[in-house]
Amino acid sequence: MHSADELPDQGQTDAGDGSIGAEEIGALTRERAGYLEERVAQDGDAEASLDHKIFSAVREQAKEKGLKYESDKMAY
Repeated sequence: MHSADELPDQGQTDAGDGSIGAEEIGALTRERAGYLEERVAQDGDAEASLDHKIFSAVREQAKEKGLKYESDKMAY
């Protein structure tokens, strides 16, 4: 994760109030997802993680209700 000093200056949005726009949110979301995927790969034992356990439980409960997840891979 980056400290505030390491993040690039994104400037003002069209609103001019310092809020962030959808494009910046998308970029930050992709950056976060990449970081989390990298950390999971480094740590190795992803199946023991709380995230994996919650995802598996929700997917199993959804299956019991007739819902199907399109992917077996967690998305961060």
